[in-house]
Amino acid sequence: MSERDNPLLLLMLETVEKIETFTRSMKSAEEFEKNVTVYDASLMNFIVIGEMSGEAKKKTTSPNTSYPSNAGWQLISPCV
Repeated sequence: MSERDNPLLLLMLETVEKIETFTRSMKSAEEFEKNVTVYDASLMNFIVIGEMSGEAKKKTTSPNTSYPSNAGWQLISPCV
């Protein structure tokens, strides 16, 4: 990655911070799942991180590198 990728990385970190803020008061996974607003907001931000990491991956890998089409869902699939 180059210096021009720094804004993308900073945006990814800000998105992680949003998730941390949304979930900071949660005491259990059950509480997280029951709070639909926090759950949906967190899930959407995980999707945003996945999209941004895909963009970063495009910039850093060769065209001959292949990844599974569902690679971004591996982190959140147990929650869905």
